Formats: sequence, structure tokens, C-alpha cells
Amino acid sequence: MTEHLHAEPQFHVRMAFQPILDTLSGRAYAYEALVRGPDGETAAEMLAQVTPETRYAFDQQCRVAAIEQAVRAGIVATGARLAINFMPDVITAPLEDCQRTLRAARDWGFPPSG
Repeated sequence: MTEHLHAEPQFHVRMAFQPILDTLSGRAYAYEALVRGPDGETAAEMLAQVTPETRYAFDQQCRVAAIEQAVRAGIVATGARLAINFMPDVITAPLEDCQRTLRAARDWGFPPSG
């Protein structure tokens, strides 16, 4: 058990998906998930709401939201990869901390490797 298994604050995030293009073909081979607020707030505005105590919850919720919203946006159907940023300073137990992300990928039918 980790210290992170307590009730966590809920962040309402939306993702913008920035295509990462193959320069030879011009095809998007991946999309980077960029956090935004529910009303279009910028990443900086969203990060300004995060405190040291809520960084872990924010990081976890952003990764899960990126997967869910990428599936809903049809990115899985394109065969493109998904680049998800994370806050490295909140990862204290990498295998355990990534389980929620991998579970979300499985639940949403997004292949976790490619």
C-alpha cells in the first residue's frame, strides 16, 4: 500500500491532442496529450491549481483522461501512438504508480505498447 491510496481531489481536465508528424510521409504517427481545463484553460492555468499535496492525484488523473479522451477522439483507430507526459517527481514506486494508467489503457481498449 502506498500513501497515495486515500481519497483524492478531483481535477476536471480536457486534453488537446497535438499531432507528431513523420516528416517524410506527413502522417501523424503519434499524438501528444496536452492538458487543458474544462473551459479551455491553458496548461499553465491548470498547473497553477495544483499544490504539492495534490500533484500525484493531478498526474494520475491526467494520464487516465488522456487515454479515455484519445479513444473517444478516434486516435486508437488511426494506429497512432499516444505520448503522455507525467510529473517525474511524483513517481515514487514506478510499477505501482503506472498500474492505474495501464488499467485505463486496458479498460478503454488502447494498446499500452506499440
